[in-house]
Amino acid sequence: MGELTKPELRSRFRSLRAAALPATEAAIQAVAARELTDWLKTDWLKLAAPGPNSACGRRGHILGLYWPLAGEADLRSCLQQNFSTPPLLFPELPSSALLSPALPEPAPPAPVPSAITWSLALPAIASTADDPQLGLRYRPWRPVDPLAADHCGIAAPLACPPLPASAMAALLLPCLALDGRGLRLGYGGGWFDRLRAQPGWRAVPALGVLPAACLAPTLPQDPWDVPLDGWIDENGLHWF
Repeated sequence: MGELTKPELRSRFRSLRAAALPATEAAIQAVAARELTDWLKTDWLKLAAPGPNSACGRRGHILGLYWPLAGEADLRSCLQQNFSTPPLLFPELPSSALLSPALPEPAPPAPVPSAITWSLALPAIASTADDPQLGLRYRPWRPVDPLAADHCGIAAPLACPPLPASAMAALLLPCLALDGRGLRLGYGGGWFDRLRAQPGWRAVPALGVLPAACLAPTLPQDPWDVPLDGWIDENGLHWF
């Protein structure tokens, strides 16, 4: 496929996705609802577990979603159900950690949240009051929030302030294709790559969403391409 240009590849993979998605979308939604939320819960428990190696607070609790406009798998319903209620619970401190009055009192442990409510965000291409330059930024989103067209005409929660990378648990990115190096074939705007080139955003796990039929051995690479960390297809959640 290396001999084809990116526009030619986009046309080819749009056709492949249109043929594959009707039979695979329900399975992709089930993977996102089950395996993605299981991974996020496990990852958060690992980061927030009390102890000398705790990294509590290093990862946010907001999942960056996308608005399906170009034939992508629609994950809104399954993730709204899993990310709104019930919250994913952290383990309580074991009873052995309770202090006995007869013992000297050690320094108190770092606070560990007893529960966290996962929430969603959508990307919006717009400027802000602090930065007049156009860019892709994630903004918090609930199904009841009003939406307005961003710079590219895509519905986005523009009334909400942009989120920092530290607020994000992971990003889901729509893909036309993905190769074995994690290189994503997108729609040609470069908005996601410019965002993820920033060190803080590069540290946020990013997963492509696509049917397995759209996995490619290799794709052409541009200097600005930022590889993904994994992907979701009808066969499961995969990591590079």
